[in-house]
Amino acid sequence: MAGDGEIGGDMNWYRLAIEKEDYEGNHTAPTIDSGSPMHDLSDTYSDDIYSFDAARLYGHYGRNHPLDLMAILVIQSARNRPNQSVKIYRAVPDLNFEIDRLIKPLLDAIYYYHKFKFWPMNNTIIHQLREKYPIEQHTYNEQQELMLQDIKKQIEDMEEKGQKAITINPTDWVTINRDYAKEHGESQLGGRYKIISKTVRASELFTTGDSIQEWGYNPQ
Repeated sequence: MAGDGEIGGDMNWYRLAIEKEDYEGNHTAPTIDSGSPMHDLSDTYSDDIYSFDAARLYGHYGRNHPLDLMAILVIQSARNRPNQSVKIYRAVPDLNFEIDRLIKPLLDAIYYYHKFKFWPMNNTIIHQLREKYPIEQHTYNEQQELMLQDIKKQIEDMEEKGQKAITINPTDWVTINRDYAKEHGESQLGGRYKIISKTVRASELFTTGDSIQEWGYNPQ
């Protein structure tokens, strides 16, 4: 069995799969049947959700926190505007964290080569490739091209082992603040996360009044 740090390690992929299942299996987000749409909150909040004091009264953080003020601005701007565009965010497990970590130095080496027309010095990857394609058996230009193609092939092979990225889907919990999504990623996903986003209509976002930061995405 491959080790946890190796690409394709059984335990590593199993752990990431469990993280994904746990993340997607949280309690159900509000929908048209259980919540109020962002453009008309009259069934969930009183009119003071549209007042100057709304962030203090309904804020997630309290004390007129900047993220609460931002959320209220979005909410109030969508009042009676079902087609208002709203950008939503979601922190999702980075299922390809280990692959991306190993690919990065390969991409950095290619970038360096294209920028300076020679490979970086004191680089383990480049040292191994020079041994693999010794100058005694190739011309200089042949060696450089073989090294370049080898690195590209390594990247392609790793990318093929990657898992399909998670997307924002109907009934997902989402937030209207990127920084709130970041907080969720750091606290709930151990820092191994990506923030994805999507622009939707105000009529597609629903709340039961639990938090002005968290909404259910339910397109009709």
